[in-house]
Amino acid sequence: MSWDCSTATKPKARKEHQCEECYGPIRPRETYKRVAGKYDGEMYTYALCESCVAWGDAYHEAQRQHCSGRGWSWELGRMWEDIAEFVEEHLGYD
Repeated sequence: MSWDCSTATKPKARKEHQCEECYGPIRPRETYKRVAGKYDGEMYTYALCESCVAWGDAYHEAQRQHCSGRGWSWELGRMWEDIAEFVEEHLGYD
C-alpha cells in the first residue's frame, strides 16, 4: 500500500458535508480539511471537521513524543479507536 499523491486544503464549506472520522456534519461556512489524492492506484477525496483535525494533530504529536519520534497515520474512520489503543498501550490508561 502506498500513497501516489495527495493534496490538502482548508476551504469554507459551501454546502453541508460529513466528517469522515466522527461522521458529524460540516455545515456551510465552516472551515474544514479536504484531502484528495491517489492511494494504491485509487482516487479518493474526504473531508474532516476542525475538531477531528485538531485531535489528529494532537494524536500525531503524542505519537512523536512516546514512540521514539516516529508518527504513524491511521485508517480513515478509525482515529478514535486508534487513539484509545494508543492511550492504553503507551500512557497506561484503560
